[in-house]
Amino acid sequence: MLMISPSSSPVTGADQSPSYEESMTQNAVLGNHDVQSASADATVSLRYQATVPVLPETSQKANVDTHKASAVSVCSGSTHKSPGKPDNSAPELPSGESADTLVSTFIANNPTIAYCLRNPEFHKAAVTMLALYYLHCEPQSDDDSQEPKSKSKKALCELVMNNIERSNIIFPFIAVPGCGRLDPVRFLGVMLSLCESAYQDAFPKNVLSIGSGQAFLEKCFDSMRGVSVKCYDREPLTRFLPVEQAEFPKDINKCLPDDCSSCLLVSGYPQGYLGPVLTEFIRRGGEMLCTTVESGLFCDVHEGYEDNPKVLRDGIEKLRKKNGAFFEVQLTDYTLMGPASFIQFYNWPSSVKQLMFDSRILNGLCSDIEFPRFLTSRSRR
Repeated sequence: MLMISPSSSPVTGADQSPSYEESMTQNAVLGNHDVQSASADATVSLRYQATVPVLPETSQKANVDTHKASAVSVCSGSTHKSPGKPDNSAPELPSGESADTLVSTFIANNPTIAYCLRNPEFHKAAVTMLALYYLHCEPQSDDDSQEPKSKSKKALCELVMNNIERSNIIFPFIAVPGCGRLDPVRFLGVMLSLCESAYQDAFPKNVLSIGSGQAFLEKCFDSMRGVSVKCYDREPLTRFLPVEQAEFPKDINKCLPDDCSSCLLVSGYPQGYLGPVLTEFIRRGGEMLCTTVESGLFCDVHEGYEDNPKVLRDGIEKLRKKNGAFFEVQLTDYTLMGPASFIQFYNWPSSVKQLMFDSRILNGLCSDIEFPRFLTSRSRR
């Protein structure tokens, strides 16, 4: 268990990010792992004892009694998981001087995670992400074949943890870049599961992204084994990957290859362009879609922007006639700032779904997509 023992020193100025020089001197000793910032107003002590990281608090779906969280049962098909029971398959934390150096060096070079460790609002999330990084930063066995996968997961951890954005609207929160206030811990849990799936060749290696924005989601896919990503947006914001300018539906032929059968279509926070692109993507042999949404794809903030919502609905219905899984992961809870956000997977392999349903970090956050009644095809069970 990952034990957290905060010091008794008061934390002041929590809403101010410390400078690199102020906060980056630290000491890290694993087994009894103390991470201390140099700032005089904060000291954070983390005690790591094998085996697994502390899990973030998660809100349950509407059909789960949140007052009995220690005994809830999460259903995936015929598989039931109980968050109250330990997962004996969870990997143990590595140990040794190399691991000590790895974690301490990472903290020393990451101002954002150090700030989160100092800030009581974000401390638990930071500790969980550090534990995930620690678990995935080097191979868990002597099998050299696992090293490339470990490097990919390490890159994902660093990408997410280096790009946490801190905001304070109604109350302070942290998120990854993009729309929907996506929680960094949950988002990283999803990406690590997808990375594992990529090494199982469970989804296409060619990603076509429309409405990419800063291309942070796409950069995560790009960090996985053998995945090639092309990004398009009406107003490109080239930050994480190159993004080409494109208007939809006018530039569909520019963005979609003649044969999309080996492609995955990604759309982050679609607003008014997904319907015709998805229809043409399917016509050219494409079968898999991934998107991030608030509330759901068929609410006003997404479908409401479509020129013809029926085109989007018909496209989704065509995918539902396939044999894959249709599931989602809740990435943020409903708050005063807005509705819950989800990452959704349409017609994906059941093995990818099972990895996420089995994830301790995502426990209670995964579910089958509930399609609205106006979609005429019956939901696949």
